[in-house]
Amino acid sequence: MTNTNLTLADRYNEAKAIFDAAEKALKALKAEVEATGSTVVEGVNCDLSIYLSQRPAVSEELLFAKYGITLTELDTCKVEGKPFPVIKVKAKHTPL
Repeated sequence: MTNTNLTLADRYNEAKAIFDAAEKALKALKAEVEATGSTVVEGVNCDLSIYLSQRPAVSEELLFAKYGITLTELDTCKVEGKPFPVIKVKAKHTPL
């Protein structure tokens, strides 16, 4: 599947294209699973459990209303997240 004569950039782009196609297929299957309305979908090789999950979040609007915190005060409490690498692919041409 992978041509070893390709550059690192080309191999990365090839792998990303495969990943993107798999992600698209997975999203379609996820929608199909969710559409069953079931909490369990049984299979031959595995079973799926479907449930809702929720992370707590801070509502800036509630902070403003309840404690009279201004936007400027809130901004002073914000911290930067840990940086992470981002790799973008820009195609030079379409392969034949």
